[in-house]
Amino acid sequence: MGGWAGRGFSDTSDPDLIELSDGTRLNVLYENRATWEEVGSWTKETRLTYGYGTVFGTVLIQPESRTRLVVYDGFENKHPLDLLLSRNLAAGPANMDMLEAYDSSVARWTAEIDRIYLFLAERPDVPPEAKKALPAEQRAWKSFIEAHGKASSELYRLPDGTMWGMKDIEAHHELLREHALRLLKLVEPLSVASIQKW
Repeated sequence: MGGWAGRGFSDTSDPDLIELSDGTRLNVLYENRATWEEVGSWTKETRLTYGYGTVFGTVLIQPESRTRLVVYDGFENKHPLDLLLSRNLAAGPANMDMLEAYDSSVARWTAEIDRIYLFLAERPDVPPEAKKALPAEQRAWKSFIEAHGKASSELYRLPDGTMWGMKDIEAHHELLREHALRLLKLVEPLSVASIQKW
């Protein structure tokens, strides 16, 4: 799933921060020092593509060198899944179309949460105690979101009017999105620790 294409590189002032020509500042995970050094050699003419895939999540790609950097923070409202939801909402302004757009986005953010848990569990630089805690956290999250979803749906059914179904799914969607973005921030200590070892 693509995001935008053709943005320019501007600067990399902090070790894991890349600034783009439009002012967007993205925090990225470098897998090795060589990649970090390569990014440091980019010029302002270097073109970048921003996208999303189900294996690596959000990535910043330099097409010519095929350098791919996992993005873990700095999205604001420009996460590729946000952009896709905005596009789908604009394509179908009817209430049913909007509900379908949110349903699809809920499924994508749910898959993104599972992807992040797997990403962290499979990394060799995640300490053993954290690897033990992550599945417990994932189970607790799934239990919470299921129970919360049932309770909130019952409450949103109380008032009359079709807008309450929309409010229900919007609230559920935002909870999933916030959890996914919070989980992604767990990549920051991995990134900093890796850079410090260089």
